[in-house]
Amino acid sequence: MLVGHPSVLLFDRYRRKFHYFVAKVWATLTVTPFFKIEYEGLENLPPPDTPAVYVSNHQSFLDIYTLLTLGRSFKFISKTGIFLYPIIGWAMFLLGVIPLKRMDSRSQMDCLKRCMDLIKKGASVFFFPEGTRTKDGNLGIFKVSFHAIIFTFVD
Repeated sequence: MLVGHPSVLLFDRYRRKFHYFVAKVWATLTVTPFFKIEYEGLENLPPPDTPAVYVSNHQSFLDIYTLLTLGRSFKFISKTGIFLYPIIGWAMFLLGVIPLKRMDSRSQMDCLKRCMDLIKKGASVFFFPEGTRTKDGNLGIFKVSFHAIIFTFVD
């Protein structure tokens, strides 16, 4: 990913398909030997090159890895602290994951603007409205900023 990054920035700055291909291979090799992944409702998704906003319940730490195996170049939103983790943080940076400081309203507005800009440029955004995983995997309380995002993206 690191070697190909300069050419990705030149030719596919917003979707970064090459990086997501590498992430798909990595996620597939590290997840599928231990877990069986089953997808339901893929026929309801728009074509992979169509920009869209995806919303999901955040059930476990495996959510991101599982979504990477789909081979779609989603732009995830993540709290800034995770970018500090070696290897994972670097990969997130290269994939173009959008950083968010949870309690900072300026960061939330910057994140929203960045999401809108990415969608206009052909990328898809994926977020978890709860902002974090829940202990039991059930649907949690949505963050207030989720409502702002919905009203921004829905016509």
